[in-house]
Amino acid sequence: MNTKKTFPIIKHLVVLLLLFSLSACNLVNRTVIQTPTDQKKITESDQSNLSLLAQARKAKNSGQLLKAESLYLNASKELSKFNSSEKISIWQELAEVAHANGHTGTALNALNEWQKLDNKAGSTKAWQNLWYSVVNKLNSTESRTQAKQLYENTNFPNYTRALGGIVYAGRLLQAGLQAEAVNILENIAKTQEFATYRTSLEHLLLNELKNLDITKQASLVSLVTPQNEASFPYTVFLYRAASDQINKPSEDKTAAETILNRLKELGVMSGSAPDMSVTPISTSTPVLTGSSHGHGIALILPMSKALGNIGTKISQGARLAESEVGKSGVALKVYIIDSDSPNWETELKNISANIKIIGGPLIPKLYTQVKAHATESHKVLFTFLQNVDSQDEGQNAWRFFTSPEDQITALLNHASSKGISSFLSYAPDSKYGTKMSSVFEKVLAQKSLHLANSGTYPEKAPQEWNKNVASFLRSSGGGNNQAIFLPDNWKNIEIIVPNIFYHGTTKALFMGTNIWEQGLLSSASLGKIDARYYSSAVFPSAWGGENTIKNSAASRLFSAVESSGSKPDLWYGLGYDFIRLSSKLNIDNNWTAPQINAELNKTQGFEWTIAPMKWAQDGKATQELFLFTPTETGFEPIK
Repeated sequence: MNTKKTFPIIKHLVVLLLLFSLSACNLVNRTVIQTPTDQKKITESDQSNLSLLAQARKAKNSGQLLKAESLYLNASKELSKFNSSEKISIWQELAEVAHANGHTGTALNALNEWQKLDNKAGSTKAWQNLWYSVVNKLNSTESRTQAKQLYENTNFPNYTRALGGIVYAGRLLQAGLQAEAVNILENIAKTQEFATYRTSLEHLLLNELKNLDITKQASLVSLVTPQNEASFPYTVFLYRAASDQINKPSEDKTAAETILNRLKELGVMSGSAPDMSVTPISTSTPVLTGSSHGHGIALILPMSKALGNIGTKISQGARLAESEVGKSGVALKVYIIDSDSPNWETELKNISANIKIIGGPLIPKLYTQVKAHATESHKVLFTFLQNVDSQDEGQNAWRFFTSPEDQITALLNHASSKGISSFLSYAPDSKYGTKMSSVFEKVLAQKSLHLANSGTYPEKAPQEWNKNVASFLRSSGGGNNQAIFLPDNWKNIEIIVPNIFYHGTTKALFMGTNIWEQGLLSSASLGKIDARYYSSAVFPSAWGGENTIKNSAASRLFSAVESSGSKPDLWYGLGYDFIRLSSKLNIDNNWTAPQINAELNKTQGFEWTIAPMKWAQDGKATQELFLFTPTETGFEPIK
């Protein structure tokens, strides 16, 4: 039989068969394996160290896993007292119990610390299996992020990176990103040692494919050609489809049997599936050390579309906090829900019984749905929105984000401290400019400050700006010794302010909004900032950075984020602070709005990494923002 000539025909027969019926899930059988038992014995030279690890292990072995996790976390804070092998044991065993407790953030952090102390850890079956099990407990978006990080981390051996790549590709396929996923799988096949672990990766990929619907599977099979039919990953695409056909009560299994025989000749799936199980730890009634307000928190964040990068940072900050909160023995579980997913409301309803607090959304148009769910299920809702309806705030929802009023209050307080009592507002005729100038006038009136003049300029007609600026300044008395509010992006400000200077106004205080920040960073990277125009300019931000915020919480956040190769910013801080603060709230099932407001008032001594927030007795929030001035290198805090 000429297999080469008939194979494409057989492939198309399989595609047709796939489209007639749903595929059966063909789960990879998993059997339990034991974790390594060659842990180094604890030295007897330090009885206190022996006691601390012994207590943790005793709690673990007796099934008191929450207590064990707390004890291991305590030990991790005193690592300097332990030798190298003991440090490794602490992180490994912490990862195991945190995984058993469902604390994926703590488990992932412990796995990372284990790898840092022992660069061979990632090569071990124990590390690989534990990572695989933890990641598969995350939702699709979070697991994709973790798998991508492992796949791209060159500090790990190729097999471990390939393990991450298989999971990453699987999640991409679920999201419909076929081309990107196939490219990753092809690159895995090009690695030098691929032949040695091909069978294991084939089985792992086969397991990932079981999560795809019939249409996605058929689409993968359609990629197979006579040129790639014997190559990974295309062999697995065919194997998955043919296996499903064999397991169905189909009238004709000839095509599927022919494909499986051909794949067998090629050595596909020739070995057994890798055992990716983790040794189960028996549990008993959990015992916590210390006090606890244990509850679940759901974060509703954009994770996969335009704002996915922001959502990912918030979630990573939240996971850091989840891990940290565990050190005090608080039974806390953080759930991340991708608001970009069409099924986000169903996911939220499915975990409703496990949570007391909802954080989000970050996208305003989702607020109505989230509030409706929170109200119906009696959850405490903190929004990551600039504004909350005045009738809702402090009653049905609480704000955990910067408002326009916060920005303008910070600017006006600064101007007043400079002795300025006369203000101008000069805004583009855009939706943003109109909104911010309106809020500016409102806050001025509340503070009994004088608005000398207000004006607008055509946002989309920069050729008219010079003439418009001249006219505005003439009608304002020149503008010197006054504060001018300029709610526009930095790209436009770099044209407006020099024009103001050109017409003789060189002694005004220029007040911008937080949208200056990103533009300043971009301009600084290009060396385009002419600082001589901005010595008296000021703008607010909720993120101060390590030169502005100096407390232990900020130090921990900066260290953790930087050690992962990233740069700390507002979004990491938002997730980190929200989870830490929420974990301190004592919320019972029959809470009332006044009780929540009272709880928030108890957090006045909280260590913030973002600009500090506080809530009045009626639950209305304010944020004390940081102030910055533009410089040639970007911006720096106001002195």
